[in-house]
Amino acid sequence: VCSSDLEIVQDRTSKAPDADTARAIREGLRARGVLVGTTGKHANVLKVRPPLAFTEELVPTFVDALTAVLADLR
Repeated sequence: VCSSDLEIVQDRTSKAPDADTARAIREGLRARGVLVGTTGKHANVLKVRPPLAFTEELVPTFVDALTAVLADLR
């Protein structure tokens, strides 16, 4: 099982932390049945830690949910 941390920033140039957007993504994923956490000094890092029961067949569920959440944030 692999894990990933995704840092959410306001823009690529300043790289200023964006805790509000990280929180919105976390809650949007939760509403779609995908659990992730937030961490980091500024609470702007999404902590993606799939459970041991996570299989390749579930990857589209995560990707679809994340894509929908990001589209909603625009």
